[in-house]
Formats: sequence, structure tokens, C-alpha cells
Amino acid sequence: MAKSKKPSFKDCSRDWQDSLIKRMFEKLDLEDCAAAAIGFDMAAKEDNWGLCVLTVDIKYENGKLQLLLPHHATVERYPKQFPIKPTLAHLRDLLAGLRERKIWTVLAVDVPLGWPGSHGDFTNDWSAMNGATTELPTRDEFEYRLADLRLKERLGANLFAVGADKIASAAFQWANVRTGLGSLIDACDVGFGTNGDPLITLFETYPAAFVRLNCPNWVKYKSGEKKSKKCPDPQSSAKLRCQLVDQISQDYSLDSSRCQSQLDQACLASRSDAFDGFLSALSAWDYLRWRRDGTESHTTTTPEALFGNPPTDKMRKRIEAEGWILTRMSPLKQIKGANHSTSDATEESDSTPPATMQGTE
Repeated sequence: MAKSKKPSFKDCSRDWQDSLIKRMFEKLDLEDCAAAAIGFDMAAKEDNWGLCVLTVDIKYENGKLQLLLPHHATVERYPKQFPIKPTLAHLRDLLAGLRERKIWTVLAVDVPLGWPGSHGDFTNDWSAMNGATTELPTRDEFEYRLADLRLKERLGANLFAVGADKIASAAFQWANVRTGLGSLIDACDVGFGTNGDPLITLFETYPAAFVRLNCPNWVKYKSGEKKSKKCPDPQSSAKLRCQLVDQISQDYSLDSSRCQSQLDQACLASRSDAFDGFLSALSAWDYLRWRRDGTESHTTTTPEALFGNPPTDKMRKRIEAEGWILTRMSPLKQIKGANHSTSDATEESDSTPPATMQGTE
């Protein structure tokens, strides 16, 4: 009798990756799960995406880490490891499974959900033959959205402009991803809440802002500290991420035992895609508390919070078109001059060093 052929490592690893979400749900179905908080670190290339899934109890107080990608895994009978990276199929299967189980879900995406309105107005008006027929926007108006301008002022550091090539490519990729998700997304919150009670809600977040606003001692978790200007410390970012996880464990009741090796890999990796996905998932958890319970300790960077008063109708329309960054901030850390006039104008400051780039790796 002929022996059955042993499946190849390539076939086994592909099957393992394809069944990843199914296996996660097999474990999830044995537990009580009131809500899911998903963090998605977007980039122009799928190879650089990060994905994290947390499940949360009915009171939104206790969470479990269920999945963190990318990470290296092993297949039974094969000693070597292989990388598992998140794909659009993973995200689609994840959202579809949560919808099927009627689990309230929040998806926090680290990518701009739109472009500056002035950018589009300018490009529509511009002619290579004749130039512009209307007044040119300022450089800031051309490159930054209203959310970016305001949060840049709040952070005391620049964000990378959506108008820049890399970040615009990531935003364009998100447009393709959202189209690929079809009707799985029920609502997008740009800081004004949602109509009704959507099962799956989307919002834009920014992990670097989360850290700067809530854990300022670890703002260099991506780049790391340097021994000197000419001597970077390659172990520094890993050390800072491990310290940041320790700090997070004091602020969040999170059981990471199921995926501890994945979280360890995210801390030690040279890239930050998995770790940014993890931070984005925490922001999704914060959103659950804030929207459902109005928890004061989870005050969020809504337009009203950053402007100090409700935005005008004109601003609201602009925000709904451009998108808005939502992330937790201390209720005691109010923006300087928050009650001043909510003019669209913001002074340009090229001298401020840039903060970590959002979703462009």
C-alpha cells in the first residue's frame, strides 16, 4: 500500500494562514464576548499592514487579546517558522464572522480616511496650460486636513501631510480596502456619533497621538532612543515598547495570555505595524467605553473637544468629507486657547520636528 504523500511546508503554511480567522472564531465561540475592538494599521502596501483583535466583556472593563498580526508561526510537524501577515481576506472574514454572531464591533483604522478639501478644489481647478483660475490655497490648506491641523497644534508636533506622496498612497489604498469590504461597515464616526445603533462602526485613529497624549514617556516607541546622534541603539525601540506594554497593563485590564508570543514579537520587531495595530485596538476599546458609557476618563479628541465649542455647519461638512482622528486624551489636558474662534486658518510652522508618520510604512 502506497504511503500518503506528506503535504509540503508551503501548502501547510498557506492552509494555516487561510484558516486563521476560522480557528480564532472556534475559540471565541466558547467564550462570552459582548464586543470586539479591532485595530488596523494601514499602509500603501499590504505587506506592511498590522491587525489586532481584542474582545471585551459586557461592561467594557476586561479585554482579551485574540489575534495580533503580523507574527511568525509554526506548523505541526515542521520546525521552521513562517510569517503570517494580515490580508484584506482576513479583515473581511473577521468582520463577516462578527456580524454573523451579532457582536458589536468597532474598527479603528490608522490611516487618513480622506484628503484635504482644498487639495481637491485646487487639483480640479488647475490646468497645465493655463495654471489656476482661482486663488491658490496656502501650503497648509493644500496638505493638511482640518483634523490634522488641529491635532498638530494639540500635540505640539507635526503630523505628516495627507498631501505627501506616501500618506496619500496609504489613504488611496484604504479607499480600495473599504470598497472591498462592501456592506460590512455600517457607520463611520468622525466625532459626531452615529445614527441608530450600528453593529459595525469605523473610525480613524492615530497610535502616535494616543501615546503622546496618554503615555508621553514612550513617544519614541517606533524610532527608539539614541546613544548619540551618530550611534542609534537598535534595542531601544524594543525596550520602550516593552515598557509601554507594562504601562498599558496598569491602565487596561487586558488578558494577553492567548497571544503573549505575538505581543512579544510585536515589541521586538524592527517594524511597528503589529504594535500600531495593537495600539489602535486599544483606541477601539476606548471608543467602546466612551460611546457606550460616556466615561469621563476616556475623553476623546472630537472636533468639539479640540475646538472648545461645537463646529460650524461649514466645518462639519468639511470634517465629514475629510475625516477626523479620534483617540483618547486625558480630560485634564485641554488644548490651549480651546475657547478661541474656530477659524479654519492655522499658522504654518515648518520648524517643528515631525511626529511619527501615520500608516505609511
